[in-house]
Amino acid sequence: MKKQHFKFTTLCMLGLGMSQMALAETAPRQTLPSFQAKDIPAMCNAKIADVKKQLKTFENKPLKNETAAAPVLAEWDRIFASFEDFYGPIGLYSNVDPDEALRKAAEDCEIKISQFQTDVYQNPKSKQWIKRLFVAVLRQSLAPRADKESK
Repeated sequence: MKKQHFKFTTLCMLGLGMSQMALAETAPRQTLPSFQAKDIPAMCNAKIADVKKQLKTFENKPLKNETAAAPVLAEWDRIFASFEDFYGPIGLYSNVDPDEALRKAAEDCEIKISQFQTDVYQNPKSKQWIKRLFVAVLRQSLAPRADKESK
């Protein structure tokens, strides 16, 4: 009986181990991108231009009074998450890379990114757009309450 118990336990452990190996092999591994100092300025300008284009499309979407906030904010988050995937490694390389030319190029890119972000967050059109979104959200959240009070 002890041998059967041991065989069954061994078989179960082997099965668990195999499933862990299968999961480990299929999961993609996230790594930092490799940058060359000469490529950073063009990449930086291209990424900022891409985000500007996405934001322009985003801001031109009409907002109605019944617009749900979650999908709108999710799109805003998606745009800036992809931007953060670029400038996060840039910030790291500007501080720790042993190549002085790469650190300098990354620092220059960080300055452009900072200026761009300041422009985005101080843009009067974006500010008005966000205000309209929050007014729509407030109307949605207050509408059910008004219906209940009138009954």
